[in-house]
Amino acid sequence: MTAAYRPGQLYTSAHGDRLFTVLTERGIGFVTNRGTQVTVEHVEEVYAPLRLVRDVGQPVPAQHGPFETSDQAVAAAREVYEAMRLGPPGTMRRANLDRLTDAIVAAGVELGAYDRQIVKWLAGWEPETVAVIAGLVLRANGGAR
Repeated sequence: MTAAYRPGQLYTSAHGDRLFTVLTERGIGFVTNRGTQVTVEHVEEVYAPLRLVRDVGQPVPAQHGPFETSDQAVAAAREVYEAMRLGPPGTMRRANLDRLTDAIVAAGVELGAYDRQIVKWLAGWEPETVAVIAGLVLRANGGAR
């Protein structure tokens, strides 16, 4: 059974993947947190059940800058540092990748294979650097209002 998906919605799967709804040539589709575009049918078969995290028109969470000091960027990345403290190894990279991917997808940017490589590389930087980069992407697109 297909839900009433609309472009701009953000979902999480039962396994923690993030999926963003987009409008494709064939209608509604999804972009995964890995930057892969997939069909609704694929999502419902592989990722279900989905939980709506952010609906269309809701602001993207977290602080997006502009940042005047590094302390402001660190404060914007506070939840990543908390997750790192509590989570298993690799938590920082995963949280940073999610933050970058959310910003890129919200801005409607299509990624190529090399783009995805660079985004994964950027996810290895400290969380405050990632917060600034994600904020730049969102502010350039007007998505951080």
